Amino acid sequence: MTFRFGTALVTTFVLVAVSVWMLGNDYTHRLDTYNTLSENYQQELRGIWVPSQAVPKISYPPSPLSIFAQGEQRRFGNFAEIQRWEVPRKVKEGLTNNELLQSVQPFDLLTIFTFVVSLFGVLFSYDSISGERESGTLKMICTGNARRGSIFAAKFLALTTVLAVPFLISLLSGLIILLFVLNIGFGAEQWLAIALMVLAGLLYGAIFVATGMLFSALVRRSSTALITALLFWMFGVFLIPAAGARFAESVIPIDPSTEIKKYEDTSKEELTNKCRDYARSSYPGSFETTVWGHMDYEAGGPVTVFYDGNPNAFLWASLFISHAEPLWQRRAEEIWNIALQQNASKKQQADLAAALSSISPAFNLRMVYTRLADTDFIQHSRFLDSARRYRHTFLNNFEAKGYFGKNVIKFFSRRDSEELTDEKYQVRKAEYSRLWATDRDWFDMSSTSNWDALESLPDDLIPPFQFSGNRSDYSSVLQPLIFLFVMVAVAFSTGFAAFIRYDVR
Repeated sequence: MTFRFGTALVTTFVLVAVSVWMLGNDYTHRLDTYNTLSENYQQELRGIWVPSQAVPKISYPPSPLSIFAQGEQRRFGNFAEIQRWEVPRKVKEGLTNNELLQSVQPFDLLTIFTFVVSLFGVLFSYDSISGERESGTLKMICTGNARRGSIFAAKFLALTTVLAVPFLISLLSGLIILLFVLNIGFGAEQWLAIALMVLAGLLYGAIFVATGMLFSALVRRSSTALITALLFWMFGVFLIPAAGARFAESVIPIDPSTEIKKYEDTSKEELTNKCRDYARSSYPGSFETTVWGHMDYEAGGPVTVFYDGNPNAFLWASLFISHAEPLWQRRAEEIWNIALQQNASKKQQADLAAALSSISPAFNLRMVYTRLADTDFIQHSRFLDSARRYRHTFLNNFEAKGYFGKNVIKFFSRRDSEELTDEKYQVRKAEYSRLWATDRDWFDMSSTSNWDALESLPDDLIPPFQFSGNRSDYSSVLQPLIFLFVMVAVAFSTGFAAFIRYDVR
């Protein structure tokens, strides 16, 4: 029945309700966007005429638990494209276009609990011992039959319970909004994840209750206890995680991405010159005039080749792609090997920052929430690893069909070389001229009525992409949960020992 409790209840309730409403609607929008992109991609697949046009687009659906903790998904996204000439090193984009949420700091339940619950834990407990000494009630309590240990334990349990009330009421109200207003459901594994989040939140709040009581039992004035408790709050919530990250950056530097960009530019120019020299030496005096208008020295990669006119140029293009395609794919692997060294340094840097920040209650709470919500950096790395494996599967599928070798003609055109007689070439040349004058979309073979019906591409041209989260791996949150429990035990035990010797006069 105190003002502090009422303030904590109202503040937490309002913040959680607003956060859940905003992020719940954003999740619904992201899920609709994901479904729309999946449908559009399936339509794009049906519009592919040649294998060289295939650019798989992969993504994974947003987790409803991202409402609780947006984590790294907000920064990295969950959508990528698979290119033959590029190993994916980063996620292209996310599924949200909410500029408001992208421009402000994360406003999820993790952020609210990290700052608000911990702050109220300090405000509830900083005068639990020193305040009663100043009012004289502590002396009266200790003169009775109650032992000091029982008094301290009762105060800790009472204050932790009082702090848990606004935390649980706000969380319950948020779940009601999600379930019955926004119609967002959860599976069995997700309910277990939510239960672990609640446990982590209660332990997190208990840490600041215990530390508030500790400082209250170490000093004789409540104002001093408040200042020292707030200093601990600042270190535990803000300074330690930031300092750990900065120190890790200074100890384990990472080569700038400009090194990769520089190699990309130089290797591209070098390889383009090699392909140009190969073309000129193989087709002297002919390649520039017959092929260059429909493809360039990068043909077969970023440039989709759809040429099926001149029989000679058709054959030349086939030989050129057979020569160039393996070179460009090898270049992609070389670039990835350079990036792999940077990723190893990034992992070492992240591991060191985590080790230094592990003494921070806020850092451990974030680990629990983001891992359970599948929005941590581990999930982002797992998605990229799956994308790279999928790219190898995709290219191996092309290789098995001979698209880079004996069947290279079918890789970039729907016409076999045997079909391209001089007579048919003249017919197609006239058709090209007519379409160019009337319909500039003349590469779309479906718009021509006098050509032979095209066979559909193989169903297994693009293998399916499968990716799942790591929610079932609850062992990953065991360590931060133990850290939170140990912090509670240490703060309580130290405060208990301090209160036993406390002068209540």
